[in-house]
Amino acid sequence: MARIKDIAARAGVSVGTVDRVIHSRGSVAKEVEKKVKEAIEELGYKPNLAARSLAKRTDHRIAVVLPQHTKDEFWGNQTQGILRALDSCKNFGLRGDILSFNDQKNGELLKLTDSIFDGSYEALLIAPTVTGEATELMDRCESSGMPYVQINSFIERD
Repeated sequence: MARIKDIAARAGVSVGTVDRVIHSRGSVAKEVEKKVKEAIEELGYKPNLAARSLAKRTDHRIAVVLPQHTKDEFWGNQTQGILRALDSCKNFGLRGDILSFNDQKNGELLKLTDSIFDGSYEALLIAPTVTGEATELMDRCESSGMPYVQINSFIERD
């Protein structure tokens, strides 16, 4: 995995210059900016979001939308696994909340819409067990630019 130091060495510039180009801060000569961007492309640089979160001390929050599991061992086990995964990621700035809905009642999934899109969450992890409502929710994610991942079921998207 390429680091900012590697990009700087390849482009023949300082680490600070690479940082300014990556984060669009300050002025950098067009020719230098081009060299840095070429080095980024050549090295396949991808920012390390965990390191960035640690450095900025920021959290990224995801909404985890699952069917209620009071009498369902399957979803209870899924919930426990997701909670363990979230716990292991908290030191890297990832937080999540499990939002549950009754998948046996029409409209219950969509009742979570306001909570999901109130600005608290940056991404959605959803078990789309109610196809029509889940499709509507994922459409809203796409129109707002919120990334989402489907688990357990899969609804084909365009």
